[in-house]
Amino acid sequence: MNNLFSLRNLSIALGAVTLFASCDKEFDAPPIASIPDSAVITIPELRQMFGDSGQLPVRFTQPLSVYGIITADEENGNLYKNVYMQDGGQAINLRLRNSGGLYQGDRVRVYLPGCTLNQYNGVLQIDSVDVDNNVVKQSTLNVVEPLVMTIAELNASHLNGYGLDTLQSMLVRIPNVEFVLDEACYGQPYADAVGQQSLDRNLSDCNGSIIVRSSGYANFASLPVATGNGTFTGILGQYQGNNQLIIRDLGELDMNGTRCDPCPLPFQPCAAAATVQEDFATVVSNSNINLACWFSGSLSTDNRVWRGGAFQTELFAQGSAYTSSAPSTVSWLVSPNVQATGSNTLQFMSQRAFGDAGHEPFSLFICTNFDGTNLATANWVPVTSTFASDGTADFVWVNSGVVQLSGYLPVGYTGGFVVGFRYTGSGPNNQDTNFRIDDVQIN
Repeated sequence: MNNLFSLRNLSIALGAVTLFASCDKEFDAPPIASIPDSAVITIPELRQMFGDSGQLPVRFTQPLSVYGIITADEENGNLYKNVYMQDGGQAINLRLRNSGGLYQGDRVRVYLPGCTLNQYNGVLQIDSVDVDNNVVKQSTLNVVEPLVMTIAELNASHLNGYGLDTLQSMLVRIPNVEFVLDEACYGQPYADAVGQQSLDRNLSDCNGSIIVRSSGYANFASLPVATGNGTFTGILGQYQGNNQLIIRDLGELDMNGTRCDPCPLPFQPCAAAATVQEDFATVVSNSNINLACWFSGSLSTDNRVWRGGAFQTELFAQGSAYTSSAPSTVSWLVSPNVQATGSNTLQFMSQRAFGDAGHEPFSLFICTNFDGTNLATANWVPVTSTFASDGTADFVWVNSGVVQLSGYLPVGYTGGFVVGFRYTGSGPNNQDTNFRIDDVQIN
C-alpha cells in the first residue's frame, strides 16, 4: 500500500514538473490592433463635409480614413492631448482621448469611426481620437515644409469662417519678425510657468502683429521671449476667428538679428535737474513708460511696469496688476534726478480706476542713492501725501497739494534725489486696481 502510494505520488510530481516546465516560456505577444480597410477622405474633403453640415458636429459611423503627417506633437508640453496633422495642402487638429503616442514626422492613417468632426473655439478638429484603436503609423521622420507668409498675408487670409478657413492649423514660417518691445526688451516670459497659465505674446514686423499663444506647462514657458529679429516657424492656430501662432519647437525661432524697433539703452541717471515738469502727454497708451531720465522697473515675476494710459484725449501713467497671474505685482516709476535745495516740493494728481475694495496700491518715496541698478536695495524713504485712496470714487482726480520734501532729506543735503511712485497689487487675489498719476511737478 505504501509503495503504491509512493509510485502514485511520484507520477503526480513528475506530471507537475512537466506542467511547470511547459509554462517556462516567453509570454505571448499581445494581438496587434487591426484597423479595417476603408474608403479614404482627404483633409480638404473633411473641411467641405463640415461646411456641408452647416458647421454642425459630424459623428463618423461609416468606415472612412484620412491620412496625414503629424506636424506638431505634445513633446514640449505646449500642447496636451492635441496634435496637428497636415496633408493635401491643408491641416487639421487631432484631439486625443489620451496623451502620447504620436510624434512630429509620423505619417499616419486615422480611422474615423467613433470620432467626431467638430470645432473648438473655431478650430476644426477630429475629436475623440484613440491612438491605439484609430491610428496606424505608416512611416516616421517625414518632413513637412512650412508655408512662408507675412503677418499681413496671415491676417488677411482668415475668412472668419472658423472651421472653414483653409490655412487654419497649417505649419507656417514668417520672416523678418520680432516680439514687441515691451515683451522682448523687458524679459517677459513666453508663459506663466509658476501659475501654469497660458499667455499671449505679440509678434510684429513693425507694421502689423499677430499673437503667439503658449502654455504655462511648456518646457520653455519661463524663458524670456526672443529679443532679436528673424524667422518664426510654428502652427497657425485660431481662437474664435482670430489668428494665433503656436510654437512647436523653440529651436525653430531663428530670431537673433537686429530689431526694427530697437530696445532702449540701459537706464542711465541724468544729471540732477533744477525742476521736473511731466504731464505724460507723449506716452503711448498700453505701452511701457519710456521717457527721458525717468526709470520704469519691476520687482515681481510678471515684470509689470508702469504703462501709458489714455481716456479720451487725456494721457497719464498707470500701474496695474490686471490680468497678471503673479502672486504679487510690484511696479516702480522713478522721477528724473533733482537737485536738492533745502526747500524742494512735489505736486501730482492721482486717480483710481476699476478699484477693488480694501486695495491700496500706491506708495510714495524719496531716495538719494538710486543709480538705476539698485531698485531693490536703494534707501527708499516713505513720503506722506494726499492721493486717491480706497475711499475715493473711481475716475476722480485727487490733487496731492504741495508736499514739502525737505523733511525727508538729510539735514543740509545738497546732492541729487529722485521720487519713486510704487504700485503694489495681486491679480490672483483680485487686488488689481488701476492707479494713475499725472501732472508731476518737482521744484
